[in-house]
Amino acid sequence: MLAGYGLRVRWQRRTLPEPQAESLKEVVRSKLDAVRTIPGTVLVEDSGLFVPSLQGFPGVYSAPILKLWGFGPLLELLRSRPRAAYFEAVAGVRAGGTVRYFSSRVHGTIAKAARGHHGFGYDPIFVPTGWSRTFAEGSPEAKNAISHRGRAIRKVGRFLAGR
Repeated sequence: MLAGYGLRVRWQRRTLPEPQAESLKEVVRSKLDAVRTIPGTVLVEDSGLFVPSLQGFPGVYSAPILKLWGFGPLLELLRSRPRAAYFEAVAGVRAGGTVRYFSSRVHGTIAKAARGHHGFGYDPIFVPTGWSRTFAEGSPEAKNAISHRGRAIRKVGRFLAGR
């Protein structure tokens, strides 16, 4: 996604702390702090699925909840509640002494059952607004064009390209 801005990215898989935090920005801030010894420009991103009728749950705990439960309990909780939801992504960039945060959301609903085989995480149960299919039923290119993560990363690209 960043190549279109003339940026070259070198991926480094790291196991970073998953802090107990109230917001994705706090999680990203903690992760940026954990990689403070890496020289150059550093990008860290975190995202979550938020369901307003469940007071934002699973939110910042999306990954561990999915790993622990799968989709079943979440779908059961939503049987008699509004199914509106949104994905939110926060990307943090440390460039020199500057730290900037970029966020984005994509709104939609939770499907009644998992559908599709593309993507990962909650993609099989999330239907973005304007779509009749889940993210997992769409192509990766179509998802990236509207996704929370794609939008946040494009904001990062514009920021870094304009420096």
